[in-house]
Amino acid sequence: MRARRRINSIFSFNIFEKGFGNIELERLSTNRFDPQYKIRREEIKLVMDDLFIQRKSKVLEIGCGSGLQSTFLSEKTDFLVCSDITFENLAFKKLCLVRCAAENLPFKKDSFNIVYSSNVLEHVKDRRLTLKEMKRVLEKDGILVCSVPTSFWKILQLLLDYPKKLCSFVKWSKKQKRNQQVQHGYQGMVSTLSKWWKLSVHGEFECNREEFVAYMLKRWLHLFQVNGFHVFKVKKLLLYAPLKPFGLRAKNITILPGWLKLEKITGLCSCMAFFATLISDSP
Repeated sequence: MRARRRINSIFSFNIFEKGFGNIELERLSTNRFDPQYKIRREEIKLVMDDLFIQRKSKVLEIGCGSGLQSTFLSEKTDFLVCSDITFENLAFKKLCLVRCAAENLPFKKDSFNIVYSSNVLEHVKDRRLTLKEMKRVLEKDGILVCSVPTSFWKILQLLLDYPKKLCSFVKWSKKQKRNQQVQHGYQGMVSTLSKWWKLSVHGEFECNREEFVAYMLKRWLHLFQVNGFHVFKVKKLLLYAPLKPFGLRAKNITILPGWLKLEKITGLCSCMAFFATLISDSP
């Protein structure tokens, strides 16, 4: 009961009366050998090396996804709130979950010592409003940690987009041929391929060029600065490919397992973490 009252104190309303307080879900099947699992696990470990969390620290994770990184954070603190716009991908239990958009957090001002997000900022429509909300709920001496993709990651995504789509098209055409559903033969294939020809935009951006520029280091630094944050550390994380080549099933995983160590040799990375504090004179 004491824990419920402590968690409820950070909200602008009684979350337990609203019916979505501390939710426990049965653990779903999670493939620990999936490269996506390994990437997120190694990523949070690298972040935790530079982030000191006490047991009494109040931590907010924005965009918890499957809850994988949440489990690592929960080992460090007794006060962890995990938020996301949906919990369809959740695969871990015993987490305090709050369904909300990053642009509209239902928490009181100065509620958390640490606000953490991993690969979230590129997926929100209004990044400035999201950072404004992060600043509002963060205490004056709190720390913001955001992991975001790099422009090099975007280059890899563009290079692998066409091979993946081409192989997906070949699989689709074979399936249609077996089912005898191809309309007008060759013309039907050309029509379908033309719809897939446009390169995919990963996040909430108008085009790939805009996204590539937004992922540059100086653009990320500028975004944090103009929204009232002082970045005191930028840490390179992992080097991995954003898409599995040749139309294979899973997304956002590595081409070769060895790529996870090449960042030490090449100096390149697919993801980097920004550690920031509030600018003292920011409103």
